Amino acid sequence: MLVRMVTPLTDPALAGLERVSVPIWIADIDQWHYRWANRPALDFWGAATLEELAARRNYPSETVRSIFAHVREEAIANGSARIHHTVYPKGEPVRILSICSPYPLPEGDVGLFVEAHVEQPAGDPDMVRGAEAVRYAPLMVTTHALDGATLAANALARKVLGGSLSFADLMGGPEASKLALSRLAAGEPVTVDALVHTTTGPRWLAVEARPIPDPVSGASAVVASAHDITARREAELAKDDLISVVSHELRTPLTAILGALSLLSHSRQLGLEANEGELFDIATENASRLGRLLDDLLDVQKLGAAHIDLVLQTVPVDLVIQRAVALVAPLSLAAGCAVEVCTPGEELMVTIDQGRILQVLSNLLSNALKHSPPGGTVTVEVAATAERVRVRVIDEGPGIPAEFRSRIFGRFAQADTSSARKIAGAGLGLYIARQLIEHHHGELGFEDDRSAGAAFFFELPRASPSPDRSLG
Repeated sequence: MLVRMVTPLTDPALAGLERVSVPIWIADIDQWHYRWANRPALDFWGAATLEELAARRNYPSETVRSIFAHVREEAIANGSARIHHTVYPKGEPVRILSICSPYPLPEGDVGLFVEAHVEQPAGDPDMVRGAEAVRYAPLMVTTHALDGATLAANALARKVLGGSLSFADLMGGPEASKLALSRLAAGEPVTVDALVHTTTGPRWLAVEARPIPDPVSGASAVVASAHDITARREAELAKDDLISVVSHELRTPLTAILGALSLLSHSRQLGLEANEGELFDIATENASRLGRLLDDLLDVQKLGAAHIDLVLQTVPVDLVIQRAVALVAPLSLAAGCAVEVCTPGEELMVTIDQGRILQVLSNLLSNALKHSPPGGTVTVEVAATAERVRVRVIDEGPGIPAEFRSRIFGRFAQADTSSARKIAGAGLGLYIARQLIEHHHGELGFEDDRSAGAAFFFELPRASPSPDRSLG
């Protein structure tokens, strides 16, 4: 058993406090033990002597330590500080108000002179322990009214966010707060990563807010929790910077290689041996493949940073599909598969960045062709409701493995991750496609109830007829 060595305080002014009925003690919060206690304090804690009280194993969390360090700073600055908290002197919860004053210790440190006043009964132990768990949790927890006013905050929230504790500050600004509160008032939860000004400077917080009934008034309220993700965000930024630098540094030599191969392609009539022609084709294909991978990496970086700029035009969706089918014609010929397009009689308009939607369609079509058997057919179907246009791409391949479906839209997701996989790719295409569709306020998914083949679809908002039939 660890026994703490305590040097009793010999201040004669303390002797008179033995006769008062209020529990009073002096604590060294740096070493976290008691340096002096009057008889009511010893009785309160259930200890016979100061040595017995100081010898108890009592190792509070870093959160609790930081709270009392803050209390001491406030007491030094203002002469005193007050804190309401729950303690367990004899195993049962007791709610107390501690009035704290700074007390100079002989060693030169500053302790806390604590005058404890027992408040109303603490109530049901389970409820008290639950409340205290939230109070001292290593997670910022706040509650707010639907107008954004702060109703309560736990210890860590007060330590990190300081005095304001406003919902707007927690959400990263008044505009984000206004949008979040409107969603919360409608019963929707809100999750956001916000750059928040804290007591230690700007920090990134992952914030989740949910509507709840206020346990005191019964009115609609909001509970928010937040944790610091600054280290993760900095790591993501470093990764994105690395991708950007590597991609751009590779782009220059790759452009030179492709340019040289293009020039050589015009000289093939000079006569190449069969094996030389094959090597030339391999070099050209792999250089092009590397170029597509660099494009995908840069797209992933832009999408992650929300830096995708869309040039929107209102166009007929059938023209976009025709262009996409033409782009994959060489792959269709090489795969020995046909591509059929089924569209309704009416002209369906969408407002899109044509290049980006062509990128999505080309990805879905090329995936379908790669997975289809020779002689198979890939079908593109178009349908519409009053508000949405839906495009489906259906193949006759083996379908999507069940174990792969939950991660199919993730970064670098591949159904076959072995080094001997037959279908090449970095596993970024579907991730990029979904992000691009969502940037168009649409939805991309797949049908998981098919017995054979795969069917991917995306939906876009339907636009009013004002077509620009150019597809530059």
